[in-house]
Amino acid sequence: MNEAKTILHQLGEQQVMAVLGVKAGALFAAKHSNRFPAAWYLALRDLGAAQNVVVPLHLFSWKLPRSGGVDRAQEAAPGGGGGAAASAAASGAVLPLADDTATAA
Repeated sequence: MNEAKTILHQLGEQQVMAVLGVKAGALFAAKHSNRFPAAWYLALRDLGAAQNVVVPLHLFSWKLPRSGGVDRAQEAAPGGGGGAAASAAASGAVLPLADDTATAA
């Protein structure tokens, strides 16, 4: 089953292209790989919410930290340690995603 193809069909390919500002070739690539570029996340999440279509996080090509290491941004930070998040990531712990649906009070 190709989830990306199904979701694009449910959202409407023309509407997705218009919102993202991409051409049909970009959607073809997403359907072929069954992955969406991470940069599309907010737009597809919002389109999905408006149309009651679930767009799962696992379909996005997220950049993951290097195995067993600290990324370059953390190395360049003052202290170079990266804090608790870097320690957890280095140990292989899975960190929860921030709840991006919460609104500021």
